[in-house]
Amino acid sequence: MKVNARFTLVILAVLTLVGAGYMWLGVLDMGPTKRFTHLTLMLKSSGGLLPTSPVTMRGIKVGRVTGIQTTATGLAVSLDLDATHPVPANSPVSVQNLSAAGEQFVNFTPTVIAPPYFTDGAQIPA
Repeated sequence: MKVNARFTLVILAVLTLVGAGYMWLGVLDMGPTKRFTHLTLMLKSSGGLLPTSPVTMRGIKVGRVTGIQTTATGLAVSLDLDATHPVPANSPVSVQNLSAAGEQFVNFTPTVIAPPYFTDGAQIPA
């Protein structure tokens, strides 16, 4: 193998690792030290909510929907919120349209950002 071919293979391997790291940390948002607050939102109907839908607080992304399960009274929506963005426990919550195409997202709209905050494992009633 020529030196140029080896150098090209090394460059390709480095670029592949950089691209995979960017996808893991930047796009998929799965940092190794990232902490989440896991919540369950009880709903009567999802209205088109998906397991990949964003969760926002006053329009700023603070998490995502990770799963939707049916219950006897409706749906249990699992949310993972970024622990660095605490959400006040008395915040009104709603499912809204992201655009005219109909993508749904969960939005918290607290009047004041102050304690008490949602804790890990909390359940939000319908």
